Amino acid sequence: MNSGNFVFIITAALVIAAAIVFKAILDYWGRYKYSKLSQSPNDFSNNDSKAIQTDPFSVIKWAAILIGLGTALIIIEIFFKNASPEATFGLMFSFAGIGLIMYYLLVSKREKS
Repeated sequence: MNSGNFVFIITAALVIAAAIVFKAILDYWGRYKYSKLSQSPNDFSNNDSKAIQTDPFSVIKWAAILIGLGTALIIIEIFFKNASPEATFGLMFSFAGIGLIMYYLLVSKREKS
């Protein structure tokens, strides 16, 4: 296995690990909010009128971030075979930021109409 493939696998593993940690923190934060309300997340059902409304665009937000990360990895693999890990991470975060900007523009346009 050459070092280029190894760097790619490590980069992908770090991104996945960071996403899992971020998701765990968000889940903990949500449970903390429920505990401040003195309610359990299981108290809410889908048919209950008090059910918490979720953001319908949250899936689009994560899709935009992941598409940005994937695009950055593809660009690095195709055009910059000898790129440093710092450049790889920088491009990944740049494209993830572009994905978030696209999400913001989409949601703001949707809310105006």
